[in-house]
Amino acid sequence: MNEKITMRRLQIAGIIFSVAGMICFLLWRFVLSMPDWFIRVNGIVLLISVFISVFSSVRLFKNQKSE
Repeated sequence: MNEKITMRRLQIAGIIFSVAGMICFLLWRFVLSMPDWFIRVNGIVLLISVFISVFSSVRLFKNQKSE
């Protein structure tokens, strides 16, 4: 039960970071001029957040299937 709550929180955090990263990319593309390092760091954060979201979703799915 505790692992399920942890994975759900991890999944929500991954989704929040993904949305924040996409908003930053849209702002950079259409509104603001941001430095190159900011965009690279934002891309790395997006990659990590996608990995976290997928990992926690698979874990939740496996635990749900085994119960």
